[in-house]
Amino acid sequence: MMMERSVWPPISRVLTTKFPGLYRIWNTDEGFKWFVKHKNIAIWDDDAPVDSGSVEDLFTIMDVHPMLKAIQPSMHPLGKNSYDISVLDPSNRNGMRFTSFVEMGFPVVSTEGVMEFLAVYNDELEDWGCDVVMSALFNIYPLSMAVIDAVTFYNPWPDDKGESAPKALLTEENWLDWSEKYDFQSPFPGEEGWPVFVKYKRECATCEWMTTLDLK
Repeated sequence: MMMERSVWPPISRVLTTKFPGLYRIWNTDEGFKWFVKHKNIAIWDDDAPVDSGSVEDLFTIMDVHPMLKAIQPSMHPLGKNSYDISVLDPSNRNGMRFTSFVEMGFPVVSTEGVMEFLAVYNDELEDWGCDVVMSALFNIYPLSMAVIDAVTFYNPWPDDKGESAPKALLTEENWLDWSEKYDFQSPFPGEEGWPVFVKYKRECATCEWMTTLDLK
């Protein structure tokens, strides 16, 4: 079956944040038929320019490494970054890092991975904590997530943006309510119990050899 590469057409207008919007579109006949025509799906914010590499590189990497469930570009160190693991590693500029966590600002996720995520996620979780849900689910698979140092995005600081997310989405309250209601128990990255590791793939994102750094 040939997979298409395209942008979700503005046929159905869903006024909400990113992941609730994904959930609601996916759960329509129109949306589901469109999504399953694609092998991988980019679920991105709309405000980060590409600093190096290309968007196409990310989809190529997903195609070359079928064990991957989710990847993200590395993030420019001068931008707004919530997790150190997402920031560009300058010693690995042409490579990728298999990790135990992918942040939800700019992930590319396999359609199979989206199905697994949406089997657990629902739109009562508005955005904050979605990366914890997805990464916790994918951590049962070896080498299923990666940060791509060969592609770097710059995430602007809030003062540089014309608009920002509602304050309610920038707190833990919604996450705490959702995780308690659905009994989703997981530590956060960096907390005790989260599997921390990095495996480097150096020189190019499709090279055949790796060096391993165990950060446990």
